[in-house]
Amino acid sequence: DLADIVLAAGAAAAAVPLAETLAAGMVLARAGLDVPAGPLTLAVADDRGAPLRRVPYGRLATTVVAGAGGGGSDGEWLAVVERPAAVRTGRNLAGEPRDEVEPGPDAVVRAAPPGTADYARRRLRLLRSLLIAGAAQRALDLTVTYVNEREQFGRALARFATVQQEVARMAGEVALIGAATQAAVAAEATAAGAADADAVGPQGGGPQGGGLAGGG
Repeated sequence: DLADIVLAAGAAAAAVPLAETLAAGMVLARAGLDVPAGPLTLAVADDRGAPLRRVPYGRLATTVVAGAGGGGSDGEWLAVVERPAAVRTGRNLAGEPRDEVEPGPDAVVRAAPPGTADYARRRLRLLRSLLIAGAAQRALDLTVTYVNEREQFGRALARFATVQQEVARMAGEVALIGAATQAAVAAEATAAGAADADAVGPQGGGPQGGGLAGGG
């Protein structure tokens, strides 16, 4: 189950482009395009020629760009940037790589099905939400362990009513995050199933999009 894998990555604070690689692979598969080997990252753009800003792990991964219009085209497109013209490195507040990538003339651009850019945005948001949910659950687990092990005035911190209230509040917030992300996963799986059914012709052809549930 991909959702469980991403949750585990968030819990481990894994500094790798796992979510981005999964999202980019799903976008390419949905369009019927080959998925390059190695780490991937995903960006959404309105102009084929413009630099891509705040690309996660742009310095380390092949960048897949989903766009609508721009460059003299009214349709949607996908570009695979294996050798960018330039990369200017940066980081977000969490210290994660967020780079500016210039695609350059070597980018391979292909036509994409309608809705590809929106699909890319949804996949990125959902997978990042799962990372946050995993990190939140891990923070709660560490907090519970700490307050049960640490003693003050001769008893564990977990025995103090104020600490119990704060931990209970934290647990409630983490439960809300988990419920929201799981509901989003279920909604995306339902939408993906409906889209796949519409795309399959009489002979069973058509592009297939990757799902998050059931190891899609």
